[in-house]
Amino acid sequence: MGPIPTFPNKLTELYLSRNYLKGSITESLSLGKLRLLQILDLSLNELSGPIPTLPNKLTELYLSGNHLNGSIPESLGKLRLLQVLDLSGNELTGPIPTFAAKLIELYLYDNFLKGSIPESCGRLAALTTFSLKHNELNGTTPVSIGHLSRLQSLDVSQNQLSGTIPVSFGQLSKLQSLVVSRNQLSGIIPVSIGQLSKLQSLDVSRNQLSGTIPVTIGQLSELSSLDISYNSLEGVVSESHFAKLSMLKYLDATYNSKLTFNVSSDGLPPFQLIRMDLSSCKIKNGFPQWLRNQRKLNILDVSNATISGPLATWLRKMPIIPFINLSHNNLSGPLTNLPSGGTDNTNYYRKFGAYQNYNDIRVLSLQSNLFKDSIPRLSGVIPSFIGNLSQLEWLSLNDNKFSGELHAEFWNLSWLTVLDLGDNALCGEIPESFGETNQSLQRRGSFR
Repeated sequence: MGPIPTFPNKLTELYLSRNYLKGSITESLSLGKLRLLQILDLSLNELSGPIPTLPNKLTELYLSGNHLNGSIPESLGKLRLLQVLDLSGNELTGPIPTFAAKLIELYLYDNFLKGSIPESCGRLAALTTFSLKHNELNGTTPVSIGHLSRLQSLDVSQNQLSGTIPVSFGQLSKLQSLVVSRNQLSGIIPVSIGQLSKLQSLDVSRNQLSGTIPVTIGQLSELSSLDISYNSLEGVVSESHFAKLSMLKYLDATYNSKLTFNVSSDGLPPFQLIRMDLSSCKIKNGFPQWLRNQRKLNILDVSNATISGPLATWLRKMPIIPFINLSHNNLSGPLTNLPSGGTDNTNYYRKFGAYQNYNDIRVLSLQSNLFKDSIPRLSGVIPSFIGNLSQLEWLSLNDNKFSGELHAEFWNLSWLTVLDLGDNALCGEIPESFGETNQSLQRRGSFR
């Protein structure tokens, strides 16, 4: 972009985002004379260097997506009229300064900010959005953050924060999104979280949290996404934890090896999940009966969840689930009980526009179970069960008790990238054409 012209001194708003401005802000723009400037947008350019002193009448400042470096200057804290500040996606370092109390939105994510979150942030009474994601902040989360009564979104994920989740967070009555994942937080999930009646998304994953999940979580009637994965949570999750979660669509509890899901077989949760991941948890009483009313699942992962016994017959009446991982359990019985979109559900599918067929399956992982069937016996259903999974990309049947030859239609799966049939008792030959039509196949396992 060519030289920037001299702007009129009476200019109040200046928008130059998504250009190719280079060099420092002071080199690219002469801001000293723009004393009436209220809105400045220089986002998504190639600006570098430190942030200079800016006009003191600014109410909105957007500098995101550049290469600005150095510390956030104290002068920004003296912009008493500033309501929106976006410095995200730069290379800023150093501590977080004290900002003026009128700030409504504060975006500092994707930088290299260091030090702790200052207590002064708890005095930003007008703040509705506060994002510190992906920095190098450490120390504990200030209790004073819980005093921000207008806060709707808080994201402090991907830092090095320690200590506990403050109980005071339960006072954030307008909070809709709380993300504290990928830190070093310990202790429990506070019972007070259940008071956040507006909360839609809760992500506490990849920390060092322990203790039980408070039953009060079940009172979050607006919650659509819950991620508690990769912690050390323990105890029992029952139907009480799901009591009012009618809006829940995403549930991830992966890698909480001491956490047990023991939901009554009579209890049908009020939600319709799109994704459920309980890998490496414990699931009691066989394949979870409480899933039988779920009609919108796209991802189901209950691998390594200590499930034993046969696949429930009601499973075949469920809609096709594109990603299914049942591996590393003690499941047994015929594979014909896998979800197949039973005909008695046709009216439901039509109502919700969710009518499916086996072409929707992308990943099927059943390895390390006790399934025992001969492929010739299953060949009668291969056209609708395996041979017609035309979009299947990942198939893992490793470490079961399959035997016999693979039916000819099996070799029509041209989209496979991973095929694992190892540790079975299969026999027969692999057609030469299979390798030619599966260039992307990363073959794992072998035939015996």
